[in-house]
Amino acid sequence: MLKVGCGIHAARPRADRQSMFQQKQIRVYQSSVRETSAADAEIVLPGRGLQYDGHISYLSTEGCLIETKCRLEPGTVVEVWLRTEGMPLRVLANLVDRRESGVEFKFHEMSDRKLDQIEILRGELAEEAARGAQGHV
Repeated sequence: MLKVGCGIHAARPRADRQSMFQQKQIRVYQSSVRETSAADAEIVLPGRGLQYDGHISYLSTEGCLIETKCRLEPGTVVEVWLRTEGMPLRVLANLVDRRESGVEFKFHEMSDRKLDQIEILRGELAEEAARGAQGHV
């Protein structure tokens, strides 16, 4: 114990213990480390705070099919969050159809740059599928 003016005693931290802050940082880091896939996607309702994780099962420059437990209604406007070349890609879309396996979206008009990014992502998905097929041979 250290004496700190006015009769207040403060415990000296033990060198063999990590601070609570360090322990929390380690836990957060460990829980956030996971394998990512080009097929990972998120469905976000702008301004509503709702977000659904999903997995792309089909992608074109016009729309996509995402495997998810999302229970939104057809016609709902959402942002589909994707990643290509490690960079985020956000695309505005309308939910067209709900299926047992997921939801189908039609993309709104987008810039040529975003169209190019979708084509790059399609290539990444094809490469990932080929690697997966080789691993199961």
